[in-house]
Amino acid sequence: MAPATRWGDDADSSDDEEPMMTEASQPSTSEAPSGKGITVPPTHTSRVDSKGIKTVTSYRLDPANPQRLLKTITKIRVTYD
Repeated sequence: MAPATRWGDDADSSDDEEPMMTEASQPSTSEAPSGKGITVPPTHTSRVDSKGIKTVTSYRLDPANPQRLLKTITKIRVTYD
């Protein structure tokens, strides 16, 4: 008997993308006016797509280099009752 397939097991176009946590280059507009650091952009949430997937993009400072941002992309399966 074949194992049951789960929604995350299906191959899709995102399988060819980079890993979820990637380094983002420092945007030139995100520098603080005082020049002491960078401003972390707010978390962005996309609309739910036709497959019921919502994408959340968030940023944080790189612990190894505070002048660089780390970008985290999370894909969430949305269901309605």
